Amino acid sequence: MLHSLIRIIQILFGFHKAEKVIFLDFDGVMATEEYTDTLVAKRKDTRDKFGTLFNPNNIEMLELIIRQTHAAIVITSDWRNYLSLWDMIRMWEYRKLPGKIIGLTPSISTHRGDEIDKWLYKHSKIKKYVIIDDMDYRQFRKEQRPYLVTTNHFFGLDKSSSNSAVNILNRTSH
Repeated sequence: MLHSLIRIIQILFGFHKAEKVIFLDFDGVMATEEYTDTLVAKRKDTRDKFGTLFNPNNIEMLELIIRQTHAAIVITSDWRNYLSLWDMIRMWEYRKLPGKIIGLTPSISTHRGDEIDKWLYKHSKIKKYVIIDDMDYRQFRKEQRPYLVTTNHFFGLDKSSSNSAVNILNRTSH
């Protein structure tokens, strides 16, 4: 719990040294129908105290991206409408998920691209980013689309989409 509190303070006061950011959605990226269906078939829980369980394959792919890019995470998922930043960080620790959360995009629009744009405006030191989402490209601004990796909502973050994310984050210029 102390570790979670320290992370909140670091985020609130901007004490992160992130140069690269993953704008991460959950449903259709980390929490997938494929995994939920498998759990239901095995009569296992599909949720914990934070929400739908993430697919271990998708977690492994996120870990691969982070290991190869050293990117931090900004949550864009609608889960931010019912889980606070504190809850997100606690969930990350509880589930032993890879990477560090450094923020949540603001809930200011029905278009995710507007929310990402607002976050980037406030964090102008971030020069490289990738958006990982299962939403249609029309939810994002035209200038954001080259940084968008769209996942199949049933399977989520897979090898192909994780490789695309790594390539976007490791480009020499943005």
